Amino acid sequence: MAQAGAHAIIGMYSSRLFSLNKSLTPSLIIGSLIPDLDIILVVLGKLFTNISDPIIFFQRKGTHSLIFVLFMYLAFQILSEILKKPNIRHHGLGISIGIFIHILADSILFSDVVFILWPLQLNLNLWEYNNPSLLMTKLLMASEFLFFRILTWIIIEVSISRIDLGFPELLPFLSKWKNIEFYLFIVFIFFSIINIPFYDIIFWIFYIPSLIISIITVWLMRDIFIKNEIRD
Repeated sequence: MAQAGAHAIIGMYSSRLFSLNKSLTPSLIIGSLIPDLDIILVVLGKLFTNISDPIIFFQRKGTHSLIFVLFMYLAFQILSEILKKPNIRHHGLGISIGIFIHILADSILFSDVVFILWPLQLNLNLWEYNNPSLLMTKLLMASEFLFFRILTWIIIEVSISRIDLGFPELLPFLSKWKNIEFYLFIVFIFFSIINIPFYDIIFWIFYIPSLIISIITVWLMRDIFIKNEIRD
């Protein structure tokens, strides 16, 4: 599994790397996180369908395809026209770029196969034939929480420099959430080593809220990314 938090950080710095309009940064970060929401379909498939392996059926397919990028872009364009709000078009562009960067990063940096032309069963991944051990796979899953912790830390640090922007009242919550993510990282490292039963299910219970909270936080704190320059 590719680290969603890592994708958000990649998206955060991509706007500067490619000299994109800084106002695109919040939407770009959110777009970088959105593809991994396909894990919700996996869980729903496990709970409410007879699909033997929902991971193979849902994960890294629909939300990781170029068709999804085009769909999201056009959907926001149409919504912008209907509601007569040009800023919706702007957010749609950022989200679409973020999704594309996520797909590109998955294909180049991470070991999971990506069905970039879904629904065609053609996949792209430079590490396709690299098969990590079960322990390594679980350790990589545990690292998801470490990257969520890093993302939250970056948001806090940028927020402190401009306390008048975003939602400063969120900072106490984010400080606690940052610590929770780190504790989850340690706990799941331990779970990986002892090979606890139902690891995937326990992981999903904590991963999905972490992903959703990250998306909501970036949106609520979007002003800090527009007004501040993200520094190394």
